[in-house]
Formats: sequence, C-alpha cells, structure tokens
Amino acid sequence: MGKKGLHIHETDDCSAIAQKSMGGHFAPKDEDHGLPTASEHHLGDLGNITIADDGQGKLKITIPSANLNPADPKSFIGKAIVLHEADDKGSGKSGNSGKPIACAPIKPS
Repeated sequence: MGKKGLHIHETDDCSAIAQKSMGGHFAPKDEDHGLPTASEHHLGDLGNITIADDGQGKLKITIPSANLNPADPKSFIGKAIVLHEADDKGSGKSGNSGKPIACAPIKPS
C-alpha cells in the first residue's frame, strides 16, 4: 500500500468524499500547504502515514496549538480526518496526494 497523505479537513461531513463534502484542509490562518516540518503549513497538514499491505497503519504526531476544545478556533472537533490515495509531497494547495479515499468525523467523546 505505501505512504498516504493524511489531513484534517474543514468539516466533519463525510457523506460524499469523492465530491469533497468535508471541504479543504483545515487552515484557520489561511496558511499555505506544507508538510508538518515545513515552516509554513496548514494546521491540518499531518503529513504521511505508511499503510502496510494488510491495511494497517499508525501515525503518532503532535500538532502544536491544535486541540480538542470545541469552543477554540484551532480545535479539530467538528472536522474530519481524511486519508488520500498517494503520499503528500508537501507541494501545491494540498500536497498533490490525490483523491480522498477514507474519511472519519472527529466528534467529542
């Protein structure tokens, strides 16, 4: 399977991921896209996750200033985590990581 781009998107609407019902990458300060290590990147740019042939993958990442407080404008609550078909190259508006292939809403517990 290989590397796949992983991003937080603007809304938690995963009803039509091919039509991007979840909106674009979460960028509350209208930053340019980049990998998490770049000096400028969307708050929702998580980089890449490696997916094994059995479909399993794990990514451990800390996103400074992001949180799960629904009242905060930098909160991931009410957004969606989206897996893309290819690796995020860190360029362009969305990393050139291809079509979204999986989406999961981020809800409060």
